[in-house]
Amino acid sequence: MTNPNFTHDLFLLIGELSKTRNKQRIIDLFVEAVNDLYEDVDAEFVASSDEGSGLSIPIALSSMNFGKIVLKGNLQRVPSDHLAVLRNSSRIVATLLKNRTHDERMTLERNQFFDLSRDLICIANIDGYFRTLNPRWEKTLGWTIKELLSKHFIDLVHPDDVAATVAMLDQQRAGEPIHDFHNRYRCKDGSFRWLDWTSVVVGGTFYAAARDITDRKMVEEELQSALVDAERANQAKSEFMATMSHEFRTPLNAILGFSEMLRSQYFGPLGADNYKIYANDIHISGERMLELVNDMLDIAAIEAGKRPMINEDVDIGDILSECIKNFEPPAKDSGIELSLNVPEPSPSLYADRRSITQIVLNILSNSIKFTKPNGTIATSVMATDKEITIRVSDTGIGIAPDKLSTVTDPFTQTYSDPHIAQKGTGLGLSIVKSLVEAHNGELNIESEVGKGTIVTVTFPLPPPMNGSGQAKIRPKPGCQR
Repeated sequence: MTNPNFTHDLFLLIGELSKTRNKQRIIDLFVEAVNDLYEDVDAEFVASSDEGSGLSIPIALSSMNFGKIVLKGNLQRVPSDHLAVLRNSSRIVATLLKNRTHDERMTLERNQFFDLSRDLICIANIDGYFRTLNPRWEKTLGWTIKELLSKHFIDLVHPDDVAATVAMLDQQRAGEPIHDFHNRYRCKDGSFRWLDWTSVVVGGTFYAAARDITDRKMVEEELQSALVDAERANQAKSEFMATMSHEFRTPLNAILGFSEMLRSQYFGPLGADNYKIYANDIHISGERMLELVNDMLDIAAIEAGKRPMINEDVDIGDILSECIKNFEPPAKDSGIELSLNVPEPSPSLYADRRSITQIVLNILSNSIKFTKPNGTIATSVMATDKEITIRVSDTGIGIAPDKLSTVTDPFTQTYSDPHIAQKGTGLGLSIVKSLVEAHNGELNIESEVGKGTIVTVTFPLPPPMNGSGQAKIRPKPGCQR
């Protein structure tokens, strides 16, 4: 006797089998269903290579052979139309088995990738619970996979990072992928690890990879702390320099005043000529020391942002002309030719006149000091609608390549020859650099030993302010006006 609902039951069975993920379970259910079709016919599954007597119904496709169902018993009870349905059903079962084989292979490959990855990889549901985690989670956080699967992942986030994490999840639910999102996850021992996330949502499922960046964060925090300490130390140094310089100034003024009286013999002859020579030496040394003190005060004031900046429209051509006039006597004595090239009309800069003047004087002073007799010093200005550039080129002794990168550091002496080094305090270019940067400018120095040096100072020109048509440079915050 056969089942009267033969075809209908088989189709219902196929529907159930399509929901089953395990291959062996699919085969077992199919065999059980065939056994239920006929009272006096037995069905069993055998592998393709096994021999079996009876009626065979292969479970196979053109590319894959999974085995066969062998029917034994009163085979006359199996009509030909039933046999055709069974064979069609077996092909459907073979297709299901093929798909499960593909799924198993993909799962295996995924798990191998998960296991090998040094990142924390996860698949999570939209409700906030993990679905799949790789072993790196256990190694990084100390929780077992089972423990992690039972926790809502927000429960693992550092309290200070919860709000940002929830906002990030909302962005993802809206379809926006996440890159370089940082938050802290709680370890089983109560500590926290910094994670760097890359994540995307597909079909209501989170696919994410996180990298442990705790060590990097610690280094960044240490660097930030070191930077704060360095800034604090630099501030203390500036304050010390300012205090020390002020303390030096008072006795220096007395030394200079009394040595000038001795040198000029205000109250009559000194007697021996050596007194006059010594008084002159005292005065010259005092002047040099006062110059050093004044430079140190300038450096301290600029670094502390306390140097007054009185900004106004400054004619660059006028400033260059005035500065060059100051050096005409020493240049003439040394046979050095000075030249100036300024376009017409002369460009104007909104800046602190005293600072721009000091920049040019310090640069020209260096050129005069280190240019040999019969050399040349050429000063020029170039202006565009975006910037103004002052260029001073000399034919001096030049700067060695290994000294060029430190030439603007305070107290740097570029030359080892004491007769050359004693010509300056080592603060001139440092002051130039600080003043240029205070005006948002840029200082560039090119040099070749034996051929000369080119110093270029560039100031940016913002768009015209307040409809005046005049481009103006705004000083950096911290400079007093």
